[in-house]
Amino acid sequence: MRSIPAHLIFAFGLLATFDRCYADMTEPLENRLTPALVEQLFPESSGRDQAIGDPPIATVLSDDMVIGYLFSTHETVHPAGYSGNSFDIVIGLRKDGTIVGHKLL
Repeated sequence: MRSIPAHLIFAFGLLATFDRCYADMTEPLENRLTPALVEQLFPESSGRDQAIGDPPIATVLSDDMVIGYLFSTHETVHPAGYSGNSFDIVIGLRKDGTIVGHKLL
């Protein structure tokens, strides 16, 4: 019986460490591609170019060389959850087509 409170404390501690984020779907992709998000998906990057096109895609750079791309499911396929509300997954894609990661906003 003593382990139940310890498990609850551990569970609440674990939940408190999760990264909370919120994406305002009225904002352009350019505003949602924060430096922290770029760093998380492409740690070796030195930055990114502006998100352009329809759907918008941002080029990720490392010392002025293109190493990958960032795009959003919100602008690309307009997904909706069970509630009908839109959500956004930003995807990091290397030049060779390998998905390096994603972030649900």
